[in-house]
Amino acid sequence: MSGMNVLVLVKGVTEKGAIRSIAKRLDAKIKVVLMRGNRIEKVRGVIRTLGSKYDKFIILKDLHKYPEKAIMERYNRIRRTISADLRERVKLVIVRHAIEAWFLADTDAVSRVFNCRWFRAIRDPESIEDPAEELNNMLKREGKLYYKAENIAERIMKEADLEVISKKAASFREFLNCLTDPPLIS
Repeated sequence: MSGMNVLVLVKGVTEKGAIRSIAKRLDAKIKVVLMRGNRIEKVRGVIRTLGSKYDKFIILKDLHKYPEKAIMERYNRIRRTISADLRERVKLVIVRHAIEAWFLADTDAVSRVFNCRWFRAIRDPESIEDPAEELNNMLKREGKLYYKAENIAERIMKEADLEVISKKAASFREFLNCLTDPPLIS
């Protein structure tokens, strides 16, 4: 992993835990910050304020509340209002539909974390509209519950096979490629 300092802006604690775990595994210099109020517009001030401290900014946004077109419009508005040198360092990764799709890409890791029997493999986890609900339903059948928490996300991503996830979840592959220059995975 390069010596690049990266700031990743995320929606919630689940995303924060997942990204922190990935950073540790890749030995990457990543700071994860929660977007206040889950409003993508608020990142403009963070980027302007911290522009000199970071080489790259990645905004990780899911499709949970807003359609992709609306997210892209907001992101492009932000990019137009920041200086050109910062603009080139800001990347948007849209997670389809929520971060739990990444977890569902490696159900073996989920099984190990929750100490459950093996779960069926999911070929296209990003096609599941509510991956958190799907994950919870899988665990309920085993008498367990899933709840959004930083430590649970961190544990799942610590156990996960990042290569398996990158093959099944395009947004994960895009995130990894945003972290590295040149791209890590094609």
